[in-house]
Amino acid sequence: MEIYHKGLNQYPSLLYLDGRGSELHQSQIRDSIDSDDIDQIVQNINSYIELRKFSVNLDYESTLNLLLSKNRNVNINNWSGKSALHLAVAIKNKNITKALLRNGANANTQDKFGNTPLTTAVWNGDESIVNLLLSNNASVNTQYDLLAFTILHLAVIKRNQKIVKALLNNGAKIDHQGYFRMTPLMIAVWNDDEGMVNLLLTNNASVDLKNNNGNTALHLAIIKNNINIAKSLINSGADVNVQGKNLMTPLLTAVWNGDEAIVNLLLSKKASADLKNRIGITPFYLSIIKKNMNMAKALISSGANVNVQGYDGMTPLMTAASNGEEALVNLLISKNASLEIKNAFGNAAIHFAAWSGNIKVIKMLLGHGADVNSKGENGETPLHSAVRKSNKNLKHRKKPLSLKGLNVLVMQILLEHGAEINSQNYLEQTALHEAAALGDAPIVDYLLSQNASFNIQDYVCFTPLQWAANNGNVDVIKSLLAHGDDVNRKGCNGVTALHLAIRRNDTNFIKFLLSKNADTNAMSEDGRTPLDLAFNPLSKEIIKLLLSHGARVEDNSYLGSKILFDAVSNKSIEITSLLLDNIRNFNAYPTVILNHAIVTGFSEGFNMLISHGANIVDKDIHGNLPLTLAVMSRSAEFIKLILETGSNKIDKKNFHNFLDADCEVKLFKKRNDVLQIRNATALHVASYYGLKDLVSPLISYGASLDVGDERRYSPLHYAIDNDHVEVVKVLLDSGSNKSAADMNATTPLHIASKKGLIPIVKLLLSDPPAPIDQADNNGYTPLHFAAMNGSLEIAKLLLNLNADKEARTIDFKTPLHLASREGHEEIIKILLRAGAEKDASDVDGMTPLHFASREKHLKAVEKLVFSNAYVNSRNKNGSTPLHLACERSTKPVGEIIAIVYNLKIFNADLNAKDNNLMTPLHIASIDNSSEVIELIVEEGADRFSRDVFLNLPIHYAALFGHYNAIIKLFQIDNIFGLFIRDFSHSISVNINKETPLFLAAREGHTRVVALLLQVGVESIQPDTKARTALHRSAARGHLEVVKLLRQSLLNIEKKDKWGFTALNYAASWKGHQDVIGSLSTNQSDITLSYYLKKSNPSGKNLDKQTQIQVKKLAGITLGIPYSFNLNTGKFQYIYSP
Repeated sequence: MEIYHKGLNQYPSLLYLDGRGSELHQSQIRDSIDSDDIDQIVQNINSYIELRKFSVNLDYESTLNLLLSKNRNVNINNWSGKSALHLAVAIKNKNITKALLRNGANANTQDKFGNTPLTTAVWNGDESIVNLLLSNNASVNTQYDLLAFTILHLAVIKRNQKIVKALLNNGAKIDHQGYFRMTPLMIAVWNDDEGMVNLLLTNNASVDLKNNNGNTALHLAIIKNNINIAKSLINSGADVNVQGKNLMTPLLTAVWNGDEAIVNLLLSKKASADLKNRIGITPFYLSIIKKNMNMAKALISSGANVNVQGYDGMTPLMTAASNGEEALVNLLISKNASLEIKNAFGNAAIHFAAWSGNIKVIKMLLGHGADVNSKGENGETPLHSAVRKSNKNLKHRKKPLSLKGLNVLVMQILLEHGAEINSQNYLEQTALHEAAALGDAPIVDYLLSQNASFNIQDYVCFTPLQWAANNGNVDVIKSLLAHGDDVNRKGCNGVTALHLAIRRNDTNFIKFLLSKNADTNAMSEDGRTPLDLAFNPLSKEIIKLLLSHGARVEDNSYLGSKILFDAVSNKSIEITSLLLDNIRNFNAYPTVILNHAIVTGFSEGFNMLISHGANIVDKDIHGNLPLTLAVMSRSAEFIKLILETGSNKIDKKNFHNFLDADCEVKLFKKRNDVLQIRNATALHVASYYGLKDLVSPLISYGASLDVGDERRYSPLHYAIDNDHVEVVKVLLDSGSNKSAADMNATTPLHIASKKGLIPIVKLLLSDPPAPIDQADNNGYTPLHFAAMNGSLEIAKLLLNLNADKEARTIDFKTPLHLASREGHEEIIKILLRAGAEKDASDVDGMTPLHFASREKHLKAVEKLVFSNAYVNSRNKNGSTPLHLACERSTKPVGEIIAIVYNLKIFNADLNAKDNNLMTPLHIASIDNSSEVIELIVEEGADRFSRDVFLNLPIHYAALFGHYNAIIKLFQIDNIFGLFIRDFSHSISVNINKETPLFLAAREGHTRVVALLLQVGVESIQPDTKARTALHRSAARGHLEVVKLLRQSLLNIEKKDKWGFTALNYAASWKGHQDVIGSLSTNQSDITLSYYLKKSNPSGKNLDKQTQIQVKKLAGITLGIPYSFNLNTGKFQYIYSP
């Protein structure tokens, strides 16, 4: 149309073509055609036809003939690939179409989108032009667009039977599969076009072809609920038992849609009633799920198996019982449905009936012989299931439930039919345990009225009273006490209701128990009284309440009072003062608490303790001196008070010894980076922390400069190691030796190079200079340390002084190895430029690229691969750099993706297997690298590859302690409306018959153990050899796991099939002394151990180290008791170290 807009006024010939001209212009047109004007304006016939769309008065025949006489090429295409023939067909002009065809127009020319003139004619529904093109040999099987549809597909979509017939008569392929592998017949079926379907069937269209979903035309007809089309397809030979998407048969699809007419049609055509879909559901089972009686009867009449088991072993009877469908249950029983079959979790139909609470269904099942005491999932009976159903109803009650209520009636029926009221599940819990834990007081009352025992202790030493207290169910406790239970009842762990109430920090609950004469000084097996526990929530009100009811501050521990220690530790002035006012014989044990006050910086408490006569000279039970701890606390106030007090109390001849006295200390660089030092003096500590204002006074008082600790570290080593330049200057000015080497041959230059301390390096290289290539005992030179540290200036300085760039450590690492491992790309660059070997292997076969990939250093990887480092090199374990790149990392996901991508584009093998047949995908799974897993799977990694041990992902996640990976494995799937909560992975067993909990316990993954303990009863069940998680963790010496399991109140006396306890396992040939001590030590002594560690200067980290949080899993109500505070959907487990 550009010609149209630009040329109307400039070229009179176009005025004629546009219809605006007069007869006067005809001579001008002829003149233009004879000149070059027509070649510039109307370069081909396309332009004419474009103009034709805008003119109604154009004498097209004479003008067309005139144009054709001058333009011999009728097949020139415009910008979109359309020819004149395309345009003529598009405007439905048959005469122009004929003229173009007569003059040699190509009937099969395609535009940029693959459209031919025939495609356009079919789209327009222009039968005459379609026939004209077909008579001129237009192709009928051309695919006309990116969807791979043919012209026949298009005609079917347009519902034009005449054109379809014409196309078929001219050889159109009737079964061509286009987009989504849809045939013309499938499209006609989906459009409910019965006439078109019959036309295609008459022309022998295939009825058995499948689309991308695996569905045939018959599936589609049933999905559309079109019985007429379904009949036509069946009459044409369609297979009524063909399986499509998710292995769904036509009959399954019809049942799902609830179309009884089609169901009857298919059954009359011998459709199978027993074929299963992907999750094991048959048409009959599905009819029960859909609650359709008529279809169920029809399917039974056709021979359906009434005892078929689907997903998780569920039968139709179980489903009907669970739904409370009386009529269906009656039908199934009348057809001999089995009452005894159990699903994969061990539940029979009676369990589901009890859980549903339908009285009639329960009576039907029991009346036909169902076992009222059948043991189901976790060993629970129908009576247990009824209690859980009661709890579900309790959540939705608006009024109290009377004894004649539905749930009580269910229990009455079960008991009348012989249910054992004190039957215990695998956790040794009775129905009363569960009702008490769930807080259902009316049910508790009823069970007690039926002589349910409140004396039974379960697997974790809890009676119903402890469960009620653990969950804060006051009404339940009232019921239990009213029936004769003891408020001070203890289980085998010595825990009382008051202990549990205080753990909950529930003041009203505590007051209630005290009003019932709860013992305030009762001591549990772990040695804690209610007063000891009261300090956890820092509740002054509760402490006063307990003291007013006779609670004693003093205990028999070496601390004298655990709660006083807690008060000092938490810097509580009021509580410290309150407790000191109620304590006796304080002078007998002041040292530990005083030193803890120093470490925690509790100046008010420090002054109070000093005023009570605390000792400042002697070491505490940990061997720590107050002066050393004061230096560590960096408190000038404490140091001043200690020095002043010492100068007044200590003889002058002993004062020097007081200053240089050493003790065992732990020095903290960072919160989690602990350097243990033995025999350190106060000057060592002051130099370590760079406390110049303390170093000078200590030196002035005569502290030794060159004294070494047991590693021969001098104060100068410590000052340089921690970059305290001013302290270094003070020490050097005072005469410290700058060339001194420790027992590992480490010099100050090694340390300064390692730390990148340029000013100190320059000082040490000044006259007299330190040796440049001197190696320490591990073979490290200053250049190794500079490369490892990434100090470019130091590296350049050393290289300029001819430092050895190929120097090897004792494990054959070069500086390039270390620079690559640490990701210092500029160091890598200068080393490569200096000629360093890029593929050098260390003693483990690791190349620099291995290290860069393992540590996720993107820039380092790029520099190495672009320098042609070999990407598929193997270390001694058979791992490639890609294996190492897939390991877990804290680096940003984008960098990890870029590293993997860089390795891939340089031909890294995605499915390379190491010596254990593990691929990079295995490594990513083992190391919890979920983003990497997604990436490499998309790039073609084999996600189903197994290693030599055939482990499932959850086993590896548990084995390596990957909490987040396990959380992700607990998913909910929705298949055909059936919601399936997938906690089953948590109890799966590997080739060695080990559950994930056993693996986590065996390997010592405390947080994973805590999570899996929450999941459910089955996670802690003994294995086939009757070994528990406590056995496994004790056997490997995992002290923290053992402590957690003990705090979980597991019975440590439980024996395996050979009669061995966890203590026997701990005392195996390896002899894990710490675990043996824990299992054989009284719980009270374990508690004292907690305070022993916390009172140590390192105790400031104890809170973080001894608390773990795990996610509260949805749907988990009962479980193993812990000490916990519930907050925002998470459990916080606190256990003694």
